[in-house]
Amino acid sequence: MCILVNMKQKKILKFVCALGVGLALSSCKKWELKQPASLSMNWKFNNTSTSNNAVQINSGYFYASEFSLNGSREEGEDVSITKSIISTKFSFSESNYLNLNIDVPMGDYTNFDVGIKLDNSQSESPIRLYGYFTKDSVTYPVKIEWVKLDLLQFHAINAFSLIRKNSYNLYICMDVQKLLDNISSNFWMSASMSMENGTPTLIVNESTNANLYSKINTNLSSALTIQVEKQ
Repeated sequence: MCILVNMKQKKILKFVCALGVGLALSSCKKWELKQPASLSMNWKFNNTSTSNNAVQINSGYFYASEFSLNGSREEGEDVSITKSIISTKFSFSESNYLNLNIDVPMGDYTNFDVGIKLDNSQSESPIRLYGYFTKDSVTYPVKIEWVKLDLLQFHAINAFSLIRKNSYNLYICMDVQKLLDNISSNFWMSASMSMENGTPTLIVNESTNANLYSKINTNLSSALTIQVEKQ
């Protein structure tokens, strides 16, 4: 009888030990998944021109008052981070640092989005792109702007991993070919020119060359992507 009791005690002890180890490992994993990796925000043009090089975009700016990051991981809870800032004008060229760092929990991300809340209270458009337009072998400045846009939403095309205590560059990218390439040359050639500071300029917004603007605006969401690279 005594032997039977000891065997039962051993089984119970093994179960308790296994349970304790399992809980410890689970707790450790949860702790790890909460540890941060540092993301440095950057702007990048994946492509700067249309396929025929008739239009080239190489700089711009946006006014932002808030950045939001939302992601899904293979393990761990979904991540949702919002960083409010004093309204700031972020100017950008082909690729440059935006002077903003955000800590994000480590893990294997299967989906990831970055939202930029634009500030419409400024005296100029909340987002504007600059470049050049070639017509009949003559090059003109081009300005594409969104006067009433509230949000830019960038999507990660590929899954990626963040390792704790590591630093990464997070590129919010605009693909100019996706933004402009499916627009026929007739739309560009028939667009009206405006005089700006004494220079003929192609301006595209909600009220000027509205048909061209509508086509560009339709393409905007698919042109905004995310890339993550370890520093």
